Amino acid sequence: MANSDDKVLTIQEFYGGRSSGSVIGPKASFGYDRAIEFRADPSQLTVLPGPRKISGNEVTDLVMNIVQVDNGKRYGFGNSGNFYEIDTDNTVDEKANSLTSGSDGLLYRSDSDAIYMATDKTVERYAPISDTPSFDQTYGASKSVDSNATRTGGASTYTIPTSITESTTTKCEFKPDIEPFHSIKVKVVAKGTGDWTLTLHDGLDTVLATSTVTNANLTNGQLNEFVFPSQVRAYVKPNARTYHFHLTSTVGDGTVQVATASNLNTADFELWADRLVIPRNGLHPMAQFLQYTLIGNGDYVAVWEPLSPTDPPNNEFQRHRLVLPTGFEACGIAATDEFAVVAAEKISTDGTKDFQEGKLFTWDGTAQTWNQIVDVSGGSPESIFAYNNYPYFIVNGRLCAWFGGKNIVQLFRIANTRTDFTGVIDNTRVYPNLLTDRDGLLHLGYPSTTTNTSTEYGVYTWGSLDKNYPESFGYGYVPSTMQENNTNTSGDREIGCVRNFGDEMYIAWRDGSDYGIDIVDSECGPAPIFKFRSRTFDAGTTRKTKLALRMAVDTKSLPEDVIIAPVHQIDENTEKVHAGMNEGDTEIVSTITASAGKGRFKQIRFGFDGTCSGNESPVIKAATLLWNPLPGERLL
Repeated sequence: MANSDDKVLTIQEFYGGRSSGSVIGPKASFGYDRAIEFRADPSQLTVLPGPRKISGNEVTDLVMNIVQVDNGKRYGFGNSGNFYEIDTDNTVDEKANSLTSGSDGLLYRSDSDAIYMATDKTVERYAPISDTPSFDQTYGASKSVDSNATRTGGASTYTIPTSITESTTTKCEFKPDIEPFHSIKVKVVAKGTGDWTLTLHDGLDTVLATSTVTNANLTNGQLNEFVFPSQVRAYVKPNARTYHFHLTSTVGDGTVQVATASNLNTADFELWADRLVIPRNGLHPMAQFLQYTLIGNGDYVAVWEPLSPTDPPNNEFQRHRLVLPTGFEACGIAATDEFAVVAAEKISTDGTKDFQEGKLFTWDGTAQTWNQIVDVSGGSPESIFAYNNYPYFIVNGRLCAWFGGKNIVQLFRIANTRTDFTGVIDNTRVYPNLLTDRDGLLHLGYPSTTTNTSTEYGVYTWGSLDKNYPESFGYGYVPSTMQENNTNTSGDREIGCVRNFGDEMYIAWRDGSDYGIDIVDSECGPAPIFKFRSRTFDAGTTRKTKLALRMAVDTKSLPEDVIIAPVHQIDENTEKVHAGMNEGDTEIVSTITASAGKGRFKQIRFGFDGTCSGNESPVIKAATLLWNPLPGERLL
């Protein structure tokens, strides 16, 4: 029998999306969602499609980016250098295994009919896309053409000594215009009988690198290359420092070509530098802005207009056209209609992300340096993406945006991204291509990798489908292999990229030793697992005890192979899952006070869990709680 003091709380408006507060939140918001469509009709809920895996065993590394070309095919690039074709029927085929290394850098340019991808220190071209494409160009190391970093035309010789002496005639000085150094070539006249070593010094005579070529590999009368075992970083023009190299031989009977006899400082030599810096953060983000290809190049941004059909000269491929402050490296690039916006993070010397510091840099395509620099506090501005012509990005678990000026706007903090008092060192990364636009909503994959075992992996959503409703946040899609466990308790999960083209969205992931690509499209069925919870309800005070009586879930006639079970949680107790609805049901009413005292609460939240193994989404109209304020019991 109904009690006159009984009250009804019905949730049947959902457009506010997930609330960042557990009790207080925007109008029509709720406490938790998973795979729930709450925007299409603000007065009802349906289930979003469940991602399905389209790759078999073809994908063998983490796909970091996917692009679409003019003929409708898509191509993906993995972090180990594997290259994949996704045909128009979404068949995945491995095209190359593998390039020297992989990265997030991948770009298609229709004007050159080519795909470009960045390895650790080169740019590779796959072309012509419209015919029979192949890897036809590697943009590797190139030589300096600056008179201070290359020399030719000598007619005398210098005899190579057996040991280094620091004098003006026993070293060859130069001021570089390009870096990082890959090698130095010297003109050998007579190789003699010894093995040769080139030793590179800075201005303080500190050894930067050495390279040895055995006598058998030296060639008389030619430039011989001394390749350094790793990249050598240097200060270049317009603030170049002076460097020098020495040549020694185990025997001391060889000669090189010089302009002045017995003076190595007039030697014929060439300085060669890699196209790309090997960055500490491992990222080479790429974007097209105006006629340029922009490449995040460690502490530079390379600017390249592909004009030359083969290897571009240094004035065309400008390695360090734009310079970042010391300690910063590019971690993403977005293009608006006015500016290229480069996101940069401060990186420690060992490559770990232990700084709470980032910056945004804007460039208009013509200025000699940055047009504007905006500080980003709290962490790195990761996965920057232009949505509605504004840069959006993730900073330490927070979705942020920059709408101009000097202020960064925090839009929403993703749940369970704070690790205060947990004893967990949270090492979370978000790779550059985790944000994309689908159906007018911003979709964001999160995280790429994390040590936080409470964070839920998947694709979250932000935005509004109707100007009459507010922008809202939700947890939309869980990768196909993570349905049963969507956190990183195993420590070996990653999301590489989320890319959308038309009505098809791709999610690339790693789950242990398994790599794959999921798709969300019209062929997907409803998500196999879906959940909904209200905000925590306390009737305006957590002090007063109330009584929960019953709860109900109302739906349209439940489709085949769908089960929906009401759920409630009182105070800090374990959630209670009730008996579920089945095919054809339109409502279920569950008693909360079935046993003595179980319905008394100070706070309560309620909702439902669901599973679906069919092809039709349920429609949930409302979730209702019947409760009594227990007016006869005093507050204090």
